[in-house]
Amino acid sequence: EKYCSMLAEPRKKNIVRSSSIEYRDDGHDDIDEEDDKELRKRENYPMALVWSPIPCLSWLCPIIGHAGITTTEGIVHDFAGSYYIHKSHTRTGFGPITKYVPLSSHQIKSYSSSSSSTSSSSSSSSNRDDDDGGEEGENNRSRSSSRDGASQWDSAIEEASAAYQHMSHNLITNNCHAHVSMVLNQLNYAGFSHWNTLTLIIYLCFYSKYVSFPRFMATWGPFLILLCILFVIIIL
Repeated sequence: EKYCSMLAEPRKKNIVRSSSIEYRDDGHDDIDEEDDKELRKRENYPMALVWSPIPCLSWLCPIIGHAGITTTEGIVHDFAGSYYIHKSHTRTGFGPITKYVPLSSHQIKSYSSSSSSTSSSSSSSSNRDDDDGGEEGENNRSRSSSRDGASQWDSAIEEASAAYQHMSHNLITNNCHAHVSMVLNQLNYAGFSHWNTLTLIIYLCFYSKYVSFPRFMATWGPFLILLCILFVIIIL
């Protein structure tokens, strides 16, 4: 798939500071292992998709759960119910974060919002200032791009959250995944502008990392128990 293959492209490493941790904004494949462990310990995941199981529903199908997205400071935004956006540093509206996918500002291909024209003008002016200077100019452009990406990321999340605060929640058509998809579509993330509930579920299945083994078991344990019970009933 186009949006999956682009994630494998090599990228320059930039660093975004969040809660005193140097978080490398270079995609989910190249995150520094030591920082990743620290992020898990503190349960703070800047610029990431996060996921938690939904009681009963996830017991029947563990790949279905509650999704949210975090800002550059690691604040979770998730559409937890009608007219309600849950915000937290360490959890979603359905409990502790169980798995996550670190994302990258380098995969923002464009940003469509009511203020996009102003941002574009400001960015163009900044780019002209950085055009000269050889290696120094290249470093300036890299830093400017990183700052712009972080700003666009947070702006897209705030805009989507503001919009969904005025919407009713529907488990099938207008849910937490739709809220996250709106953010990714605004950013044209990975050059893909058709994110939806299905593509997000598939993406989380293939690219997410479980926070810990106990939380992996908390997700899959009830399903396996129900499967065992069903098996015993069938063979008796």
